[in-house]
Amino acid sequence: MTGRSGTCLSEVVEVIQNLQHPVNPHWDATRNTLYFVDTNSSTVHLYHPETQTHNQTQIYPIGDPISFIIPVQNQGDSFLVAHGLQLCILYWDGSDSANVSMDVITTAYQKEKDFHFIGGKVDRHGQLYVGSQAPKNILRNIEKPNGVIYSYKPFGSLKVYLTGLGLVTGLGFEPNGSGLYITDSIKNTVDRFDKDVKSDFALSNQQNILNHNINDMDGKVYGLTVDTNGKLWIALYDGGQVLQFDPVNKEIMKKFDVPSLKVTDLVFGGTNLNELYITTAGDCVAKGNNTSGSLLRMTGLGDVQGLAGRPWGLMESKSKKLSLRGVSPRSSSQVESLGAGEC
Repeated sequence: MTGRSGTCLSEVVEVIQNLQHPVNPHWDATRNTLYFVDTNSSTVHLYHPETQTHNQTQIYPIGDPISFIIPVQNQGDSFLVAHGLQLCILYWDGSDSANVSMDVITTAYQKEKDFHFIGGKVDRHGQLYVGSQAPKNILRNIEKPNGVIYSYKPFGSLKVYLTGLGLVTGLGFEPNGSGLYITDSIKNTVDRFDKDVKSDFALSNQQNILNHNINDMDGKVYGLTVDTNGKLWIALYDGGQVLQFDPVNKEIMKKFDVPSLKVTDLVFGGTNLNELYITTAGDCVAKGNNTSGSLLRMTGLGDVQGLAGRPWGLMESKSKKLSLRGVSPRSSSQVESLGAGEC
């Protein structure tokens, strides 16, 4: 693939097509398998590069979107998924068009109706961080942003960590675990938060590190992933590019063209974690190669290595073991709902 002026050369191939709105890819290094969801079709997907196997299955009821899929630590064919504002355990053997079952483990409550979770990432302690999305009729209300960041850990409760956000489409952790990055597609910014592992993983010291009014970029920031050197890789929705960004110097290092305008998300994968898997939305007119609604693989990125996705439920203490079958919302956790006026 040939880059535009000011962009870098790389090779991009389409590995899956005919998708609608794929997001939140997760690379499982233990299985050398990529998992992702298609929110518009309420489907979960897996892709195994060595065998070129692509399997998917649909989640019912279809009304509430499935927003992410993350393997559960040491639980075989069990996955943590978000269905609307519910966190659930999905039991899926990975086969195509399989019959699956789910157990709800906790539910978030927000004052406005029709909110849903939008994306989630797990830190090195096995704790989930997940954002919520407002319904479309109030999504673009920048004067009164309603987005929320929750956290959830095994044997714990669903907690509200941040409020007053726009549309949190990307989350990523520093390699040493001391910071959390979030992309806000409404404000078109990337912010960094200190993450205190000694105080219940509290987030503080918000710093804006990328802003569309300052940095030279097209489109809106969307998905985000982090490499082993602490550099950010950011998908540009309506921009048709991926950015490599230095969060310390607050500078765009490189730009990589993607043959689709609406780039939704990305993650490093492959045996050496040096390939970038990129999802693109299908409800758009693509650039050039007409590969929108796809999973793409980008190679030729130079001396770059990503961080493998972490499973949910990784515990520092081995004395606790997750028991998931047949859990109920009330028995598995207590929900800390938002107070009046917070959201």
